[in-house]
Amino acid sequence: MQDWKIPKAPGGPYRAETAAYVTVHARLRYDRGRAATHQCVDCDRQAAHWSYDHADPDELIDKGLAYSLKSEHYAPRCNRCHAAFDELGVKAAFRGHGSCANSCVAGHLRTPESVYRSPSGATRCRICNRASAAAYKARKREQVSA
Repeated sequence: MQDWKIPKAPGGPYRAETAAYVTVHARLRYDRGRAATHQCVDCDRQAAHWSYDHADPDELIDKGLAYSLKSEHYAPRCNRCHAAFDELGVKAAFRGHGSCANSCVAGHLRTPESVYRSPSGATRCRICNRASAAAYKARKREQVSA
């Protein structure tokens, strides 16, 4: 399967009580293989990502990203279906409180009007984007005047 070593403990691979987002995705690759070796659960195309369903009551958040330690809360999805799953508010349907599921990292509510989608498909909060652009312009004005 993988040619890198995972520390072993009695009963199998080492599993800490908590783990970072990237560690959980490494575990998914180790336990279930690369997502690209599976079909998308929504459209039967080749999957590209392991997509978290946001249904775990013990959900964790790392750097604004929600995740679970339980691999059964992940499904293989292609790029298009993964973006649609996240964009259509499925996260908010599973989680009715104001965390990263229905708000950006800064806490702004995610609505279709407040989310910018770049040509590459990435999404960003319009309010944060405007604030970032204003700060950039202010820095540039200071550099020119200095």
